Amino acid sequence: MKNWNLLFIVLLIVGCSFGVDRISTLVKDPDFAAYQEKKDDLESRYLRKQITYAQYLSQKKQLDDQYTKGVQHRQALADDAASQVGF
Repeated sequence: MKNWNLLFIVLLIVGCSFGVDRISTLVKDPDFAAYQEKKDDLESRYLRKQITYAQYLSQKKQLDDQYTKGVQHRQALADDAASQVGF
């Protein structure tokens, strides 16, 4: 019986560790993907010295604020829909 428990635990750990690197393929948020792409582009422009650090920080703050507002808006919509349903 102990051998079966040990085998189960080992398989559980292996299965969980196998799926960790693939979690991004299971959960897709198009808004976050667009945000991440814009952020990566901004970082690349800074690293290629196309913009200054001050410009990078300013544009990154604008991008972060825009994404945060979008998240808050979607959350408000979800909360409103949940309250209408009775959650």
